[in-house]
Amino acid sequence: MMRSFRFSISFVFVVFAGLSLHGQNDVENLIVETYYISDANDATDADGGTLAEGSITYRVFLDLAPNVELTQIFSNPNHTWLIESTGLIWNNIDRGETLGNQIGDNRLDENTVALDSYITFGAAADAHFALPKELDTDGSIIGGENNDGGSESIDGGLLVNSVPEMGLTLTQADGLISVDEALIPLLNASLLVNLNEVFQDQVNGNSYSTNSETLQVPDGVSGVTDQNIILIAQITTMGELTFNFNVQVRNAAGVLVSYVAQNPQVNEVVSPFLSFPPECGCTDPDFLEFDPAAPCDDGSCQTLIVFGCADVNACNYDADANFNVPELCCYGIDDCNNLDWTVICPTLGVDDTHGEMDFKMYPNPTRGEVWLEIISAESIDAEVLIYNLQGKMVRRETLFIYQGKHEVQLRIENLPQGIYLVQIVNEFIRGASLLVKN
Repeated sequence: MMRSFRFSISFVFVVFAGLSLHGQNDVENLIVETYYISDANDATDADGGTLAEGSITYRVFLDLAPNVELTQIFSNPNHTWLIESTGLIWNNIDRGETLGNQIGDNRLDENTVALDSYITFGAAADAHFALPKELDTDGSIIGGENNDGGSESIDGGLLVNSVPEMGLTLTQADGLISVDEALIPLLNASLLVNLNEVFQDQVNGNSYSTNSETLQVPDGVSGVTDQNIILIAQITTMGELTFNFNVQVRNAAGVLVSYVAQNPQVNEVVSPFLSFPPECGCTDPDFLEFDPAAPCDDGSCQTLIVFGCADVNACNYDADANFNVPELCCYGIDDCNNLDWTVICPTLGVDDTHGEMDFKMYPNPTRGEVWLEIISAESIDAEVLIYNLQGKMVRRETLFIYQGKHEVQLRIENLPQGIYLVQIVNEFIRGASLLVKN
């Protein structure tokens, strides 16, 4: 069992005609924290209602970009707001509430109130904001000796479990930070019938699903730390958790943007961080299986990308390439994507001589010694370039060509056996021929 579940993603920016995904990084991540796992001690308390041993309290946090504010958790006919468990969603029957901001601050240390299931815009009570336990630096006000224990609890208080699966214990850090009550967003669930049927203190349901209910704070809510992490739900259950959220945020430019779990409409952005459990995939852009929408890696990366020209009609077709890059393909001396054909496809120039010069090589094939026989209309400076058939230059020599017929030895003794392209070039002439070394 994980302490917390953090999604991660690598973005590839693709420009589509007529489509602008503005603000696609406003929702940076989602954290599902294992806040607490109840034990037999917690099950002895009757004031808050029986909390079965092994119940898990999850906290769902949105991680927003700097200067981004949460303004709505919404649903509509196109977008379902869903929270579901394979077991019952537990509510504290003594002091529980539907919304986190409705929990009285003085109740947090009473029995199991701190484990109540609720929806929220950051608040865990009417004077406390929530934050991940690992960011909490002010200790605990709810666990162990700080808890009154309830009328049926054993001595030593409640919320003292310390199993590794929940990370920090609630006696070490309770994920609460005290704030001025004026900073707590005012939410009212009186008109949210479906939400109350699952989250108010006297009910126990296992599924909240709506296409009509919305919670909003028009002024917007930000996190209380620089990380800008905002709690949107706390859920205690024995079952496996599933959810879809849809949120509206005000981004750093002051623009309202709607992020949805699926089925995006006009001016909406689908976010992989709004569903749980996530649909994982390959998150490594170096592999063909890469899915830019996958929020987590499932080990499906198998085929390493090999970039190259995969067009069989190109002179530099690469049979090993599995990701075609058209800009790398060369089709001829005058159709080579502004690439140097003498390097990309050197064999295009074989038996092609420009300028008043001609040459041949002998012996050819050769075992090591080869001579160039050059006939030129004038004396000129030039270069001898030797390429292997992969287009790599393996030898380069300067050469003075005398007018008339001229012979010069070509040093190739250090080259391995193979087929080579030999070129004689300067700004006015170009000659090329194949040489075979046995």
